[in-house]
Amino acid sequence: EAVEASEIGLLTANDAGLLDGLPAAPWHPLFASEEKDSTPDLSFQLKARFSSTGYALVLTDFAHVWFSCADAEKIEAMAEANAGLQVSPDATKVDFFNQLLEAMLIFPERKYSGHVKVAEFDRDPDAGPESTPNLTLDCQMLIDSVFPFHWTFEFSPLGSRTTQGAFLRDHLFFPLSAIFFCQSSKTTRQGGLFPFRPPQHTFLSAPSTPTRPLPPFHGQNHLSYRRLGRQTR
Repeated sequence: EAVEASEIGLLTANDAGLLDGLPAAPWHPLFASEEKDSTPDLSFQLKARFSSTGYALVLTDFAHVWFSCADAEKIEAMAEANAGLQVSPDATKVDFFNQLLEAMLIFPERKYSGHVKVAEFDRDPDAGPESTPNLTLDCQMLIDSVFPFHWTFEFSPLGSRTTQGAFLRDHLFFPLSAIFFCQSSKTTRQGGLFPFRPPQHTFLSAPSTPTRPLPPFHGQNHLSYRRLGRQTR
């Protein structure tokens, strides 16, 4: 079954509202480093949803899943750290900063310059070795090569490790395997020389049959499959 926001153990009702609909968003690659002046050596996948009420983010390194939310009030408070920026007259402060954050996180190769992302992990010393640490993503960039822009995203674990695994299954692994099977079937129908057979002992294989049918496409997952398909081609 799909993971619902109510299962994640969110701290506030605002977070639940901001996360609503986020699973249908496409995944985007995000690269960061553990030190400010080092080459990015950490690879993540990011889902992001920006709206007039705030933003919601989900981040994964394929082993852990984190989320970060900020409502309009919090964005306006955090924007004070960038008080030198002139807000566009045809946009609200929330929309203006959401556009900058979207450029910073999703389109760094297309917009602005001087992008730096530093990830810091904060593990609870009393938690077990398999627990998910908190994550702080410190981001910087230059607007028009002149004006510095800085934002710090505070990420918390997306529920338990079981919940995180279910989220990855429903919103990453199943859509990817569906795309893989569709492409393989298309190649086979077109006379491909090497029809796909899933390797043994993986989530793509089944004990008694060469392939395993995937759950039917429906609801928000259907949008996720379609969008992820366009994103990964």
